[in-house]
Amino acid sequence: YADERMITVKLIRCSFGVAMAIGLTTFAISNNLHPHVAVGLNATILLLYIVMGCLFLRYPVLFIRMRPVLYEPSASAEKIRNQRWSTLRKQIIDDRMYLMPSITLEQMAHELGVSRTALSNAINREEGMNFNAFINRLRVMEAQRLMREQPEPTLRAIAEQVGYSEQSNFTNQFKHWSGKTPREWMSAFRV
Repeated sequence: YADERMITVKLIRCSFGVAMAIGLTTFAISNNLHPHVAVGLNATILLLYIVMGCLFLRYPVLFIRMRPVLYEPSASAEKIRNQRWSTLRKQIIDDRMYLMPSITLEQMAHELGVSRTALSNAINREEGMNFNAFINRLRVMEAQRLMREQPEPTLRAIAEQVGYSEQSNFTNQFKHWSGKTPREWMSAFRV
């Protein structure tokens, strides 16, 4: 299969060379060459067009062979993308960016030095959720850590520490990600 890909890539390069040759030949003919030379060049152009026509007729078959090369990421590209995401994710967590109140995708992308689209795509692809869900999940995990470590935490203080300005929003997100309200979770943890 790899040999087929190489042959197909060579065929595409060859086709590009043929197209260039046709263009150069046409340019040469347009400069009023000797009639015998012009006839020879015209015959060559006709032959090249016939070859290109035959290749065009086979285009669907060639495209099917080329599609994996052109559109599917290779294993090494996928590995690089995964490594890049793990680096970005580590930076998000280490720098505690998710705790910044009202952090936006644009702000985080700027802090990480990547485009908004690249960050959004990475989160969707690697985490299986959108940016807001990713941030809320990290915040709830941080809230759970704080509740375990602090002897008598107040929910308002925890909510503010993890980036929520509204306690009701904190409670809703906590219940969504943990299945329990913060009070229920603390009660179950302390038992």
